[in-house]
Amino acid sequence: MKNEDVRSESINEIELSREILDKLSVFNIIYAEFAEAGAMGCCGEVLFYTIENSLLMCYKTDLFKDENTYAQAKRLLFKYSENKSLNYYYGGVGNHVFINKDVSLIIRDEHFVYRTGNKEYDIYSSVRGVFISVVYAMQNPKN
Repeated sequence: MKNEDVRSESINEIELSREILDKLSVFNIIYAEFAEAGAMGCCGEVLFYTIENSLLMCYKTDLFKDENTYAQAKRLLFKYSENKSLNYYYGGVGNHVFINKDVSLIIRDEHFVYRTGNKEYDIYSSVRGVFISVVYAMQNPKN
């Protein structure tokens, strides 16, 4: 495939709510992050990247806006990482990353890329340090 044939798609950011979380299939999650309340970077934040109708969606909330949705999202992510639907990576200093086990992400300079068909979707970690930690863990699975 030629590079000029691949289109990078933009991100649609939406506030994560309980209603959205109740309808969201964990199998549609490409990449997710959960940051503990005292984490470095975006403390108390949770984000999910999904593809819906060929659009990249980024759902976000945080502990300080919606504690109930934050707690529900945390339970969901850890539950599905334990049953191996999501691969878990420690992002360092209270940050946790979950990547769909059926998805292969391309590592670029400062972000991940999810490619499907002739489309590319840029997936950004909340902060650079999380990205670096996850890339290291992906490339060194035994460490």
